[in-house]
Amino acid sequence: MEYSEVLLFGPTNAKTELYNLLKEDSHFNNIKINVETTDNLTENQMYEFVKEHFEKVG
Repeated sequence: MEYSEVLLFGPTNAKTELYNLLKEDSHFNNIKINVETTDNLTENQMYEFVKEHFEKVG
């Protein structure tokens, strides 16, 4: 399965560290990577956050 866009989100800096690693890997050159800072979210809140993000982008 191929993806054209990835969303990294959460309350810590780990998402930014992962983003930096992915940008160094040529396998991710054609993938748009978005990084968003959020509070701690419940599973339902995470689902809604991702759904709303891709509805806005799409």
